[in-house]
Amino acid sequence: MKKYSQKQTLNQRFQQRLLIIFLLVCLVFATFIGTLFNLQIIQGEHYLELSLGNVLTYDRITAPRGNIYDRYGNTLVTNKSVYQVYMRKSVLRTLMQDEKRLQETASLLNISSDEIKEKYETEYATEILLRNDLSFEELAVLEEKRHLLPEITVQRGFLRHYPHGKAVGHITGHLSRITREEYERLQEEGYTPHCWIGKTGIEGQYERRLKGVDGEEIYLRRGGDSRQSWQFNPARPGDSLYLTLSLPLQKKAWDLLKEDKGSVVVLDIQSGDVLAMVSSPSFNPEAFVTRHFFRDNPDYLQREDVSMLNKAIQGRYAPGSIFKVFSGLVALEENVISTDSTIRCTGAYYFPGWRVPFPCERAHGSINIEQALQYSCNYFFYEAGRRAGIQSLSDWAELTGMDVKSRIDLPFERDSTFPTPAWKFRALGEGWFPANTLHLSIGQGYLSVTPLQMVSLFSMVAAGGTEYRPRLLKRYGTPDNDRYVSREPEQVRSINLS
Repeated sequence: MKKYSQKQTLNQRFQQRLLIIFLLVCLVFATFIGTLFNLQIIQGEHYLELSLGNVLTYDRITAPRGNIYDRYGNTLVTNKSVYQVYMRKSVLRTLMQDEKRLQETASLLNISSDEIKEKYETEYATEILLRNDLSFEELAVLEEKRHLLPEITVQRGFLRHYPHGKAVGHITGHLSRITREEYERLQEEGYTPHCWIGKTGIEGQYERRLKGVDGEEIYLRRGGDSRQSWQFNPARPGDSLYLTLSLPLQKKAWDLLKEDKGSVVVLDIQSGDVLAMVSSPSFNPEAFVTRHFFRDNPDYLQREDVSMLNKAIQGRYAPGSIFKVFSGLVALEENVISTDSTIRCTGAYYFPGWRVPFPCERAHGSINIEQALQYSCNYFFYEAGRRAGIQSLSDWAELTGMDVKSRIDLPFERDSTFPTPAWKFRALGEGWFPANTLHLSIGQGYLSVTPLQMVSLFSMVAAGGTEYRPRLLKRYGTPDNDRYVSREPEQVRSINLS
């Protein structure tokens, strides 16, 4: 009985140990299966990418940015073909620990060692762009000594070229290197840390059309430095843009104005096409893409003959006597005067209850509206504005779009200030006085408009009440297949003017 009990105990212990071993084996296999599932299913794409990285190399093919032309096909902006030199940040970190090799590298690339150190400290990409403007001649010299720099990568790239400089600077706008914040926001759209993006003008307004899509060539490593092309994805150039601008007219306007401060805007009243838009002083967009330009010219943007302000759409001014066209229009449409009405100008306009007269340049005598416009008679339009009243002037400002932006296809346009009693109370905490109406009637006082807003008003009057949205882009497309999309004029208002 005792022997049977011992045998049963041993058998139970054996079965327990066998169960433990079985559970351990199951646990090991479950761990193996879980690990395989994690590697192949959950993180399969990640490890596939790592494994391909061991046998494949990738060369990015930079897409050329789209050219910009005027309405006749004259080139406003194009590209220069250059070569760009990159080095991985990890390699550069090692290189910087060897001062002699660092100096040799800087000498071969025709830059200073301090510049390399600065790029290492400020660049955030895994590959550091050491030179972005290597010419073919410099590349040939570099290739002769390539064995001294096995760690570099040379790629073909493009630099923007602005052949007409200041004359079209505010229209074309300029490029700048993408910032880290911009890259983090735009990387899903194909931007890289080394991209140049449009900041102002047409370059900024139509950045995504101009950019293009980078290509890629994938190589299969064959051992050593040899490799074989495995896959080629060509770059797709950005769209070329044809503007409404007339380059000959633009240059003529620039030649007439460039010694003075001001703006010239010419519109086609039948379409809203901007035929010329000049603002002086201007700036040369080439400065922003020229290496070391701002280092060598730190005060460039502070010079009196340089300005980033496009007066045509960003400068706000009291229009003065040209505003009398608006005041006369309102008075005629409100029937407080007619084309035959005459007002006797004595040279000094007295408003009832005001001791100080409102001046006119001289006594013009009895004149009608045509003569008043011809001689720019303040007296006539003081009276016309008084008869129309501030409410009618305000209503017609809204009707003609004098109180809103033109919505031209350029960034950073400013709107106007058309003073009304409600505006003055909000802005100054004061009531509206009759003198305010009189000053407004001759384009003075609190009135503040851009040159483009005034030329839009004149185009509407000249076209009999029809106004088109001012525009700069006429058509766009890819030159490779010669397919372009034309933009039709956009009518923004039509008023029945007598």
